Amino acid sequence: MELADKHGVPRSISAVDALQEELDRTQGRIDWYQRQLTLQPHDGALLAVYSAERNHLRQLAGGMVTSKVDERKAVVSERTLDVLEAAVEATLRDFGLDPHSDRVRRAIGRHMTELVKTGDSHKMGDVIDAEIVSDDPIPQPVPF
Repeated sequence: MELADKHGVPRSISAVDALQEELDRTQGRIDWYQRQLTLQPHDGALLAVYSAERNHLRQLAGGMVTSKVDERKAVVSERTLDVLEAAVEATLRDFGLDPHSDRVRRAIGRHMTELVKTGDSHKMGDVIDAEIVSDDPIPQPVPF
C-alpha cells in the first residue's frame, strides 16, 4: 500500500491516451513555470526547468505527430459517427419511421442546427463527452 501511495496504482490506458495525458500535463507545467518566471525573471534554476519542460513538450508533440495520433483519433471519431448514424437509423425504423424520408431528415437537421447554434449538446439528456474529475486536491509543483 505504501508503494502504491508513493508511486501510484497501475491502470490500463491506451498508448494514444497516455501520450495525450502526458502532453496535457507537460503543457500545464509549462504554463505554471511561465507564470513563475514573470514573478522571478532572473531565477536561473527556474528558467532551466522551464526550458527542459518545453523541450520535453516539443519531443512529445513531435513523436505524436510522427505516430499520427491525431489521424488515429480522427479514424476513431469517424467510426463513432458511423455507429451513431447506424443506431439512429435503426431506432427510427424501430419506431416505424423511414430514416431517409424528407420529414425525418428535416426534423433531425433542425434539431442538430439548434444544438450547434446554442452550443448545448446536453439538451438531448445523455452525456456525449465527459471528464471524470477527482475530489482530491491537485498537487502543486514544488518551487526550486
